[in-house]
Amino acid sequence: MARIVHAPAAEGDLLEIWVGLAANNVSAAERLANDLRAATQLLATQPLIGKSRREFGAGIRSFPVRDYVLVYRPIVDGVELVRVVHGARDLERVLSWRISEEVAICF
Repeated sequence: MARIVHAPAAEGDLLEIWVGLAANNVSAAERLANDLRAATQLLATQPLIGKSRREFGAGIRSFPVRDYVLVYRPIVDGVELVRVVHGARDLERVLSWRISEEVAICF
């Protein structure tokens, strides 16, 4: 099975997205969480299908899922999910700092 590692910022993004949506509709929050999880699992097995985003750092790629963008980097045997950003946000502004080699949480 392919490995998926969540950077701390991505964990925070996922929690914030779920809590915000669940405040009004828990089942919608669960559906979105399932879609994001399925896309991340797809990326772990086919990490080069996303768009290359070198402007944010070496190896960084992005992949759209519904109204969100998964920002990730391929790693050995999978992917590291770096951020999850709403598509209406200015990705360049959100990621204006180059993504560093931060400590990630492995699940």
